[in-house]
Amino acid sequence: MSEQKMFSAREESIHQIFKEKRYSIPYYQRPYSWLKDNAESLWDDLFSTWQEGGMDGSGYFLGSVVLVNNPKSGRDEVVDGQQRFITLQLLLCALSHSLNSADKRRKLTGYFISEEDEFAGTKAELVLQPGTRYQSAYERILNNQSPEEHDTIVGKRFLENYQIFRNHCDDLNQDEIADFGKFILQKSFIAVLRAEDQLRALRIFAILNDRGIDLHPVDILKANILERTNLSEDQKSKYAEHWEEYEEDFERKRFQDLIGHIRMTYIRARTQNPLHDDILDRLKTAKQSEEFLKTELPSFAKAFEALHNSEDIDVRNLVEIGRRAGFKDWEAPALFLTRKNQKSRITNKS
Repeated sequence: MSEQKMFSAREESIHQIFKEKRYSIPYYQRPYSWLKDNAESLWDDLFSTWQEGGMDGSGYFLGSVVLVNNPKSGRDEVVDGQQRFITLQLLLCALSHSLNSADKRRKLTGYFISEEDEFAGTKAELVLQPGTRYQSAYERILNNQSPEEHDTIVGKRFLENYQIFRNHCDDLNQDEIADFGKFILQKSFIAVLRAEDQLRALRIFAILNDRGIDLHPVDILKANILERTNLSEDQKSKYAEHWEEYEEDFERKRFQDLIGHIRMTYIRARTQNPLHDDILDRLKTAKQSEEFLKTELPSFAKAFEALHNSEDIDVRNLVEIGRRAGFKDWEAPALFLTRKNQKSRITNKS
């Protein structure tokens, strides 16, 4: 019996990628993180390649993405590549909104909001769903509606990067906008790796992390903990959103520190092991993984917040000294004690 392939791979144009298929960002992914500099670099790379070679040139290669089909939703989940996918959607959206021709605008819109087709039995929908927590902000941008006050960092990033592309479009005439859009769709390519199933997708996700792709052990930890549970897909999505809220509240670097401190309170020793391996070694069962998401992580997060917002002058001085010295080893034992004291107060009240 031949061994089943982990994935299939082929090079596809942006037209092929966004015209027929539909995508979603899975719950285990980290939130959208590209900043203004990333958006500027994408524009500059594509625009300079178009100016140099136009439609007769060799085109532009945008790297690889990893996808896996979700039979339940009928969409391909973006295991790796969400930063480029979302930013390309915002770029096509900005080009479309900058066109005066209603016909050209409608055709280009089809690459980020599909048209309803009663004969094909398809409905108008987002080509890429970024996740329920951010979909409202994202959808308003794609529909060219006045942005609301974004209550998430991710929503603000969507708007900032979209506005960068709109500002660049203001420097082009109508023919240039249309021709640049054609170049992006027809002459820009991505190597698409499609995993055979969810298990293989997560395996590739882990390999990409180990190879230094822009993922952190905390990202792979979230993916593995969620997959170890017996929760429903809706429940997994809910706890993934809670995870992202903590990451946003503390900011990514400090949240990574928090997870590192949790590891220290678990193993009570220094270790050279990968962070996610040490924590996963403690969460061997579905019940333990669910308990971590439901109780442990919220408890540690509450203690971490209390530690850094303490009214105790000695604690505040210690926090400031640690910040200035760049020394964080004291935080793990302090976090352990803070959490223990909080538990004691709750027990005493009961």
